[in-house]
Amino acid sequence: MISETLEKASDADGSLSSTSKIKPDLLAAIDPAVFFGSSGLLLVITALILQHSESSTLFLNELYIFITTQVGVIYIFIAIFTIGFLLWLSLTSYGSIVLGASKKPYYSAPKWAALLFCSGIGGSLIYWGGTEWVFYYIDPPFGLSPQSDESLKWALAYGLFHWGPIGWSFYCLPAIALGCSHYLEGCPTFRLSEACRPVLKGFTARWPGRLVDLSFLFGVIASSATGLGFGIAIVSASISELMQVADSSLLQIGIIIVATMLIIFSVYRGLDRGILVLSTANLFLALLFIGCVFILGPSRFILEMGVVSLGTFVGGFLEMLTWSDPQEQSDFVESWTVFYWA
Repeated sequence: MISETLEKASDADGSLSSTSKIKPDLLAAIDPAVFFGSSGLLLVITALILQHSESSTLFLNELYIFITTQVGVIYIFIAIFTIGFLLWLSLTSYGSIVLGASKKPYYSAPKWAALLFCSGIGGSLIYWGGTEWVFYYIDPPFGLSPQSDESLKWALAYGLFHWGPIGWSFYCLPAIALGCSHYLEGCPTFRLSEACRPVLKGFTARWPGRLVDLSFLFGVIASSATGLGFGIAIVSASISELMQVADSSLLQIGIIIVATMLIIFSVYRGLDRGILVLSTANLFLALLFIGCVFILGPSRFILEMGVVSLGTFVGGFLEMLTWSDPQEQSDFVESWTVFYWA
C-alpha cells in the first residue's frame, strides 16, 4: 500500500500535494467516539486499579510474565521486520522522496532533536541512562561471567542497543504512514485511521477507523505512563535525598500534580512557547550535566570505553537483535529487550 502512495510523489516529479490550510474549531474537530471512548476507557481502568490495587498489581505482574516469557519472541520478530523494512525503504528509490520538500523546515535540527527526545524517551532515558549498564554488568547476557571485562564491554553496548536505532524505528514506522497521508494525500489531520485508508477504504470514517484511532490514543497514553513513572520515581528519590524528607506516596502525588500542571500549561502555550522551551531547557541541562561528568570524571576512560562500546555495538548488532536466549541461560532478554520493545 505504501508503494502506491509513494509513487504519487514520484509521478509528480517530487512536487508534493499541498496540505489543507483550514484550521477547524477545536471542539468541532473532536471526534466524540474516539475522545470520550479513549478517555472513558482510561478512567475505568484507572478506577479499577485504584479500587483493587493488590489484585491489579498481581494481574499486571502475571500479564507481564506471560507476555515476556511466552510471546516475547514475537516482539523480537517485530523489531527485525521493522528495522529491515525501514532499511529497505531508505535504500530503494522510495528513500529519495522527501515529505514536505516544498517547505523549509520549521525547526532547526537541534530544536527538533530536543522536541523528539524530551517529549519521547527523555524521562526513561534519564532514569536508566546512568544505571542500566550496571545491571547488565552484574547479570550479563550470552552466559558471560558477571562483573568481567567482557561483561562490561557488552553492558555498555546493550545500553546503546536498547536506546538506539531499534527503538527509534518503532517511532519511525507510523511516522512514515502519517507523513504520507498528510503530505502526499493532503489529509489535514494526523489520524492513524487516515494513514490506514488504503486498507480500511470505506471503513475509515466508520467504526473500524474509530477503533484504530481509539486504540492508538489509548496506547500513547498508557505507554507515556511508563516514562512518567520513571521520571516521578527519580525526582521523588532526589528530593527525598537532598531535602531529607520521606520518599512517600504523598510526595509522589504532589510531583505528579506539578508535572501534570506543567504539561497542561506547556501544551496550552503551544509548541513554540511551551513544549519547545521546556525541551530546549532539558537538552541544555542534560548536555551541561554530561559535560560536567566528562570534565570532572575519568575523561580518558570515558572516551576509551565509549569507543569500545560503540565498536561492540556495531560488531554485535545482529547478534543482539536476534538473540532470544533459547537455552534460557538467564531472563535477560525477557527482563530487558522484550520489555523495551513491548
